[in-house]
Amino acid sequence: MAVFLVPVFNEEGFLESFLADFRRVLDPAADRVIFINDGSVDRSREILENFCSGSPEGMSLIVNFPHNKGLTAALTEGMRLALSVEEAFFPVVTLDGDGQHDPACVRQYLRYFLSKKLDVLIVGRDFSLYPKWKVHGNRFLSWFASCCLGCRIYDIESGYRIMSRRALDAVVPKLAGIRYSIAGEIVYLAVLSGLIFENKGRNRIKFYRSRTGFADFFINLFLGMFHYWRMYPGKFISCKE
Repeated sequence: MAVFLVPVFNEEGFLESFLADFRRVLDPAADRVIFINDGSVDRSREILENFCSGSPEGMSLIVNFPHNKGLTAALTEGMRLALSVEEAFFPVVTLDGDGQHDPACVRQYLRYFLSKKLDVLIVGRDFSLYPKWKVHGNRFLSWFASCCLGCRIYDIESGYRIMSRRALDAVVPKLAGIRYSIAGEIVYLAVLSGLIFENKGRNRIKFYRSRTGFADFFINLFLGMFHYWRMYPGKFISCKE
């Protein structure tokens, strides 16, 4: 059982292919899906509605923002809604709606997550398709977080993650970011809150696509320092290599 959160913003060129792959790994009797349509102005909403109409009643839900609010706002809203879902359906899995994350591996990661009794699992990415400036930026932010948090972070910006209900209870009220900052915020807040955290794997990325820029690098760096300074008295525990 799992609750899947899928943020979507103008993904009509990728969404149908992603949903076809996604449907293959879903268990209609045991899973729940929350799509957050972040103010899309293309056919994304229509595609999502077609997917939901062909799914069992109660399995999927679409949240439609009237305008684009950014990934952090979309996922925060999805996590708040997930907290209202019965605990039996946890953990929560986040996947990007553009198809970069391969859903075929999700059951493997879920089994690992449950067997290790983790609170947060961040699935790292294979950066072979990424431009060098993106790779170097991610490596610096991951290195900086590793130094602050006292455990090895390999990919701080990955959106492929699994979280327990305990993690959502600890993290969601403290989120303070904008744009794409939520990925880094979750890592800092998880470790500083003493959650059982792991950053694992090198998941294959089907293609490179990014909406982030240099401004996001500095936003993410600032918010990492903000949470670190705010929560430093917390103990660093249960951060696995």
